[in-house]
Amino acid sequence: MVRGEYTETDRDAVFDYKQIGLDHFAIQIPDEKELEMIHGKIVKAWKAVDQNVLNGKTKGIEVCQYTGRKYICFYDPSGIPVEFYIPRSEFST
Repeated sequence: MVRGEYTETDRDAVFDYKQIGLDHFAIQIPDEKELEMIHGKIVKAWKAVDQNVLNGKTKGIEVCQYTGRKYICFYDPSGIPVEFYIPRSEFST
């Protein structure tokens, strides 16, 4: 477990990276086809709720500058980043 410098959390607050608790959630998936399918489902679900909800919430499929892994990232309703990524060996650079 990694602990930061912040020791107190306002229980009524929404996500803030300075607070104690979950910073982000990442799930490894098998391949790029699955990544594209998940991204499509996320976009479809958000559009069904609110046409404007995607503004600034996701950039689509990206490549991490540090790991070289392809991923998508979006924010859950409380503001916590959720990430789906594929192992680097599953795609060509």
